[in-house]
Amino acid sequence: MTSYKNEHVKQVYLHRPSFWGAYVKEDVKRSSGFLNLNFLHYFNEIAFTRWPFYLALSLFIAIYYILLAVKGFDWVLHLGLTGLFLVVFFAFVWFRDMLIEASVFGKYNRKIRAAIVYGFVLFIVSECFFFGGFFWAYFDRLFHPTMYTGNSSLPYGMQSIFKSTKSFVATLLLVSSGVLLNYSVYLIRIGSWIYPYILFFIATIFGILFLYIQYYEYSRVLSFNITQSVYGSLFFFLTGFHGIHVIVGLLFLLVSFTLLHNRYFFSRERHLLLMISIFYWHFVDIIWIFLYLTVYIWNFSNSYYHLFDLKYN
Repeated sequence: MTSYKNEHVKQVYLHRPSFWGAYVKEDVKRSSGFLNLNFLHYFNEIAFTRWPFYLALSLFIAIYYILLAVKGFDWVLHLGLTGLFLVVFFAFVWFRDMLIEASVFGKYNRKIRAAIVYGFVLFIVSECFFFGGFFWAYFDRLFHPTMYTGNSSLPYGMQSIFKSTKSFVATLLLVSSGVLLNYSVYLIRIGSWIYPYILFFIATIFGILFLYIQYYEYSRVLSFNITQSVYGSLFFFLTGFHGIHVIVGLLFLLVSFTLLHNRYFFSRERHLLLMISIFYWHFVDIIWIFLYLTVYIWNFSNSYYHLFDLKYN
């Protein structure tokens, strides 16, 4: 069954010799020349790729010039936007090559798939440390309120965001999308394809609605901005970076949804891209639940402890 599906993919792609000729030529050159490490490592079947280096360089350019734009430098914002465009472009061509190596050339054996999973887990761990730094700064201010903020983690006069029910609806949408994705994988493993396709579509719509609610919250609900207090800065940093990760997760889901629509790239036994996409989406879910409980709901105040001391002392 799998070979039949992959055969169709090969017919679709390999019937374009003008497009794939350069790719095949590069693959043969790299695997038969000085870089041939066939006797040393099982990764020798993977062609040399330069896209990770270009991706990292583009990301550095984007961050560097966007920070200069934030500091007020002229004529640098367009360079930062160009860097972001290059990040998207190089990520696309890199993942396209990986998809072709796996589906067309069949080079991803069990060890290489395991290495991809381990690498992705390390990426998730680095993302945890990334968010951990922002949460550390938030908790440092949360547990040490001063009189300048009214002895509360929220500055004086700032209302709690938990009074708006839209954030709660967004939380329900995000958690529901994760449940639907889990059930879709279960259906794929028992051989069903129509219902997982529908569930993937609904989960993707839920993710888009979550982003819309967050945009509405930024533009209509919030009564403060990023420059008003430490709480305002950390709130926008945490929710903003989480929103960026939701966009990346939606791109994963859209690619998986498109390949699931073709039904030639996945089988009951091999659906690694689906699992990686869902795993990343669960990471986004967990970060948001923790963020919602601590930033939206929890409001630490020293006044509670002062009342406790007056009552029992």
